[in-house]
Amino acid sequence: LRDRRRRLSRRLQAGIHARYRLHNFRGEVKSLPEVFAAVRSSAPPTGTGDCCAPKLLDYAACHGLQPMAMAEFFFGRENRSGSRRHGRFYLPCRGKCGPILGFMLCGGGVR
Repeated sequence: LRDRRRRLSRRLQAGIHARYRLHNFRGEVKSLPEVFAAVRSSAPPTGTGDCCAPKLLDYAACHGLQPMAMAEFFFGRENRSGSRRHGRFYLPCRGKCGPILGFMLCGGGVR
């Protein structure tokens, strides 16, 4: 039963990731697995692309907006490991959003 649940969960997660469409400032559109595969040999982890930066960049690229700067901070209770604290600024996660931001920022140079 545990193996069956694991296989089902992986298949469902792959389906969710396949439906994510990421846009960049060159007008290119790729699925999350396509973008992630160009950088890593593994499938995207759960939560990839769910942070504010990828969502805001995608919106900007789709609506002809040019971001000038962006910073993300953590809002909420400190996590169990203590790696995220309320009100502090953090870089993108290396394993999740970091690999997709390169594609998303293509063509987005400040003019």
